[in-house]
Amino acid sequence: MNEYGIDTTESFAFLHSNELIDVYSQLASGNLYSSKDEVELLATRISSLTNEAFYELVKAIGENDAETKGLSSWNLQVVLNEISSQQIRRLCTDVCELLNARLPVNCITDNMISFWLEETGFEGARSSILDSSSPVAQHWLSRIYTYQAMSDPTSKVFELVLLDMDHYRIVLPFDVICAGEQAHPGFFTAYANKLMMFSSQDAFALQTLFPNASQLEKYHSNITKPCNIECLCRALLTAINDEHLHVVPEFMSLVFENNAIFIEQFVAECISADNADALEYASSMIWSSTNWMTLIDMAWRTIKHTPFQIASFEEPRWLRHLIPEKVVKKFPENVVWWLANNSVQNGELDQTIADVGASLPDEQKIEYLITICDLGLTIDQFKTVPLYMASAGWSWSGSEVPFLQRKIQFLEELKTHLNGIEFIENREYIDEVIRYLSSDSKEAEVREFLRPF
Repeated sequence: MNEYGIDTTESFAFLHSNELIDVYSQLASGNLYSSKDEVELLATRISSLTNEAFYELVKAIGENDAETKGLSSWNLQVVLNEISSQQIRRLCTDVCELLNARLPVNCITDNMISFWLEETGFEGARSSILDSSSPVAQHWLSRIYTYQAMSDPTSKVFELVLLDMDHYRIVLPFDVICAGEQAHPGFFTAYANKLMMFSSQDAFALQTLFPNASQLEKYHSNITKPCNIECLCRALLTAINDEHLHVVPEFMSLVFENNAIFIEQFVAECISADNADALEYASSMIWSSTNWMTLIDMAWRTIKHTPFQIASFEEPRWLRHLIPEKVVKKFPENVVWWLANNSVQNGELDQTIADVGASLPDEQKIEYLITICDLGLTIDQFKTVPLYMASAGWSWSGSEVPFLQRKIQFLEELKTHLNGIEFIENREYIDEVIRYLSSDSKEAEVREFLRPF
């Protein structure tokens, strides 16, 4: 065990000098992000290594990166970025050695790629990688294709990408993917399909298929091609299980607006994966779409038709994730309109929708109840609606009396909005409920007086 807490007697016995052991230990023992002086010192020390010693160091990092939880390779990346292009070229004269030494992908610098392509040409670099048996070959392919495509985006380059993806997972930035579509029409869909075959469990790779806001505007015509939209929909469904997946709202909205049928697949996949967070994240984009009524209807139909044997499936739970609190605050009129107009179907009250409507914040709840009454809700159906179902802010601690009084005040307010002879029975029923709550309130006062809480 050395001064950095690294056991050098067993794990790193193949490092053939104390200098290498010391450098490796520094890379593997601490975060260098805020240690500028230490980074500069290590950059100087690594710059002075021979080629052979540098390859040994890279091998130590590549083979033990998991044990250091990626810290050693991350620190090496920071240090390499401080080394001059000239020194990088001196250290990396034999890229095949770096391939065989398993240089971690995040340590492959642009200087290395630039130097290698200048020395061997694109075809030579590609052949060297394909001929190697290195487990990091796919990462090097991704980098040389990215570099080449940015400097010379010809159809031939993108044809080779698709050819090599029969055996290697090649991950390209979104800008390069769109450049491929321009140079080689049909590349976007072909590339995405091949990437999904490799990356069904790789959120990072799938994330590269989804544009950010500026890319969405820049490549709008490419993205909205029907074949590309369809492909992106499948990528979203593939990636839906990953809790770290991030898609900008503008992109999700674009997908829903260009492929309305996708909402059914999306909701079904959320339910199947029990990923309520994904549905709740998408809910704002669904409600903000120009065709929100169609999308919500399709989403609700999917929830309604979901087989009940699916684990943890409950209609009210999923409808609430489709209409979370943030959506109610942002689109209150639309939410009330949709809930009210879908509460009674074929003369029958949909209890799930009624429960969600009754759990809205007080202002929207009153609007909801007034609207369903105006739409012809019968008195018998009205009596089955939970008039004071718990909603945001409806909780208490201590005495129950103020909570019961709040329910009474809410019902008194509701009654003032139900004017006219057509609502006589509704008002009578509300008065009956108020009397019941008033009785409960008096009993609670006596109970709490005799047995303080």
